[in-house]
Amino acid sequence: MADTTEGRKARPTILTDAFCSKLTQLRETVEFSARGCVMRPMRFLAALLGITCLLSGCSSTSTYRTPGTDLSAFTRVWVEKNLADDYRIHEMIAADLKELGYEADSGPATMMPRGSELIVTYSDDWNWDFRDYLIDIEITVREARPSRIIARGRYYRPGITNKAPEVMVREVVKAIFKQGKK
Repeated sequence: MADTTEGRKARPTILTDAFCSKLTQLRETVEFSARGCVMRPMRFLAALLGITCLLSGCSSTSTYRTPGTDLSAFTRVWVEKNLADDYRIHEMIAADLKELGYEADSGPATMMPRGSELIVTYSDDWNWDFRDYLIDIEITVREARPSRIIARGRYYRPGITNKAPEVMVREVVKAIFKQGKK
């Protein structure tokens, strides 16, 4: 019996030109061997590098200091605890300031000693992706009297492959208080 196509409608072509060109590009990217589908080494390395860049994220540190301000002229620093802080950032900041030679202590604003010359406040932004990690810390330094901002620093690093909070806080504190106490 002969197969005739007369009288039948022709089927529409499912594969469009755009799809065929994408399929050709994919065929050029991937080699098929007896072991299965294997990507070419250079393209595999490029893909791996791209994924690594996406996961690692970028970081930036920025600081501002009022012109003519010498933070080493101050001795006593009070780090005001952020009441929403569950990670003890205020203690990290105070410890870093002590390492730089300042008399630093921390706690709620109501516990600030009378002789404090600088007040350090901070805001921290945490993210969760199967674990908590710090993505943004901003530290503000102001004189106790008059209450005016004299320095500010920020460390921003989005991405799951992040530094420890202690390291991020230390980098901001050292950037703000560059020379430390003498």
